Amino acid sequence: MSITERGRQEQTEPSDVLPDFIKMYEIPGQEEITAHAYLRYLDNKKDEEKIIEAASNSEPLEWGVEVEKFKEADRINLIVDSIVKMPKEARSQDLLHGFASQDSKIKDICVRAFRQIPVQDKVEIMKLGFEIDNEQVNEVCMGMVLQIPIDLRTGFLEKGLVSKYTEVRLQAAFETMWAPDEDRASLKEKVVGLLDSAFLQGDAQTLISHSALISRIPDEIRGDYVRRGLNSDNAEVRKAFAHKIWFVPEMQIPLVIKDGLANDDIEVRKESAYAIRYAPEAMRKELYMSAKEILGDNFVLPPLYRNQKINNENFTRRKFGKTGSETILLGGELKDKTIIRQIEPDAFLAWQKAYEAHDVWKKFGFDYVPIEPIQSFKLNKKGLVDVYSGVLDLSLKEWMTKQTDFVKELLIEREKIEDALAQNGITHGHSHESNFCLRFFRDENGKVDFTRKPRIYLIDFDQAISPIV
Repeated sequence: MSITERGRQEQTEPSDVLPDFIKMYEIPGQEEITAHAYLRYLDNKKDEEKIIEAASNSEPLEWGVEVEKFKEADRINLIVDSIVKMPKEARSQDLLHGFASQDSKIKDICVRAFRQIPVQDKVEIMKLGFEIDNEQVNEVCMGMVLQIPIDLRTGFLEKGLVSKYTEVRLQAAFETMWAPDEDRASLKEKVVGLLDSAFLQGDAQTLISHSALISRIPDEIRGDYVRRGLNSDNAEVRKAFAHKIWFVPEMQIPLVIKDGLANDDIEVRKESAYAIRYAPEAMRKELYMSAKEILGDNFVLPPLYRNQKINNENFTRRKFGKTGSETILLGGELKDKTIIRQIEPDAFLAWQKAYEAHDVWKKFGFDYVPIEPIQSFKLNKKGLVDVYSGVLDLSLKEWMTKQTDFVKELLIEREKIEDALAQNGITHGHSHESNFCLRFFRDENGKVDFTRKPRIYLIDFDQAISPIV
């Protein structure tokens, strides 16, 4: 009997009586499913026919949108082509005006046209651009240094590195990688000077923006500058420099990671653990063991909230950058518990079919449903389904970079999940190791129990396909 059939039966019974199979849907370390939560899910199913209808009427591709994209691309190509064919002097003035535009489309068109004009004309436009006292024009020109002959680049880079505009200096620092080999050492020293000035100034925002320069200074001093950032009094500065640990040379990185793991800031400790993958292979096991001991629960947290300003105090919604479905992260008391996925109706129905098939999963030897948890759902005004789903721990892929514990058993269970879906006519679409997530058991104090094999779940059904019944 499916969850739907049993659910209809249960709705006639007292609301505090839950079906036996509900235990298969509970997540280790999270609150038990209540009668209220169960009945809310069943109530959502009243809209299921609307979702089925929406899925039946949906087309594989939004052809209207695709056609408009092609039309827009053709229009832009025509504009670019007309700029390239303009008389040289008029073209130079138009391009420089375009570089100064606040309209990103105009600026992008002018950049594309710049790339198609003769090399000597590019050099002349860049010279004119640096004569104009305009930060945006100077920055765009600085970003074009790769477009000119290599023997002319150093002069422009040196101008950029001493610009009065911060963004132009930063852009010049990034472009130093395109300088002739014989000039790179001296240019790197100038970049070190920019970083030193940022530390001397001590302003948090300046240090955060300049942390990106770690990748452009000499290899042998990168670790020292990352450590300086990690010891800042400002939490955001510490976090910014922690994100740059992986730029430290391989043989230096273990010492920086150890310092980071000993930092008082939990965010620095988490980022230091994340950087262990870039350490020499022979040292990773020792570093991961230390990180697991130091971080505890944080060692297995998913990367959803990495680089996101979302906390447990305030309820917030923030879109999470990923391919496929749109994911919305929630703050406040729902942080680490619930996210919202917005997906096409047909993909949702395939996900729901896999999720509700508890009998199938039992036949395949699971004592739980190994599918991303669906807490509730509704069809939104855009014709997509808003799915409130439960947050799990890190992915199988991430775990395999850190540990070998339980990997053999988890890979076997992954294959069983894929076989069960195939036998039930469900195609996930991208069931790679990043889309298999783990959930660890917790002890009575809510701490991760690393001695028990975690559960494995298949997530992210935005490309799933299943016959609509």
